[in-house]
Amino acid sequence: MKNYDRESEIRDYIEKESDRFAQANTYILNNTFLTRTEKLEVELWFQFPSTILFITFCSCVLYHIFFPLSLIVIIGLPLIVDYNLGVINWHFKLKRILNIFFLTIGHKYVLWVITLITIATLIYNGYYIYSIIVLIGKLGLFTFISPSLWTYTLWARKYKMHTKYAYFKRWYGNEFPFEQEIEEPNLS
Repeated sequence: MKNYDRESEIRDYIEKESDRFAQANTYILNNTFLTRTEKLEVELWFQFPSTILFITFCSCVLYHIFFPLSLIVIIGLPLIVDYNLGVINWHFKLKRILNIFFLTIGHKYVLWVITLITIATLIYNGYYIYSIIVLIGKLGLFTFISPSLWTYTLWARKYKMHTKYAYFKRWYGNEFPFEQEIEEPNLS
């Protein structure tokens, strides 16, 4: 009977600890830890560098039509800009700038206009591959290659939680319920 209680206690601990770990490291939009306003703020913060990555890529391919650039510049410049803005975005609270950016150039409708103009210009000039890449980028797939998002993930490890929760921990000192580690059962 004693052995069964010990196993039950260990299983209960593992279940609670894994649930706590999952909550800390998985961010979902309908989480109960943040308000609606906070969720909007963290999304703007998180998406800023990758949105700039997309705009910079569009600028580079459009520039390439008239003044040829090497492929390294077309790919490298947006990645460098993304990384640098990610570093700035992590170390400085840019809430006001982000709000202005996403109400103007970074607004989804403006981004679609930029996308369509870029694609049309590229197709007109025979750059079909670049036009497909621009469409893929607009659909959000540049996120996978965004250096800033990889960097955010590395820096958030210090907080032992998802990057978006780490933002509120870092700038606002939020305490989340999943931060309290579960006490291990006594195995002796």
